[in-house]
Amino acid sequence: MIIEVKRAFSAPDNSQYRATTTGTISIDGAQVCFSLEPTALMIPTGTYPVKMLWSPRFERNTPHLDVPGRTEIEMHGGNVATDSDGCILCAEKRISDYEIYESAPATDVIEAQLSAAEANNEINTVTIS
Repeated sequence: MIIEVKRAFSAPDNSQYRATTTGTISIDGAQVCFSLEPTALMIPTGTYPVKMLWSPRFERNTPHLDVPGRTEIEMHGGNVATDSDGCILCAEKRISDYEIYESAPATDVIEAQLSAAEANNEINTVTIS
């Protein structure tokens, strides 16, 4: 399975929000949701292995990216950049350059598809561009 994060919109710091980059997330070519990342903490562009692993923060399994030099890099729900310490936030709706919304349905889709792919012994990656 190939998960693609395509960054598309960037917004600078302002009095309410820290700098963000939003984009889209697709699985095997089909868009499933929007992404949001704190610009200063973005994962470098490239392709990374991804696995469902236990998240101490969320106390459940979440998609974890194997990013060299970094730990606990996940794809999880959130609405604004302060909801992330360098992870990729996922949600169904993009409200603005600074906010996404409806995280649970988006993360449910990603987690279910990744879990099914792992059960089929597929090689799973996240490509960020």
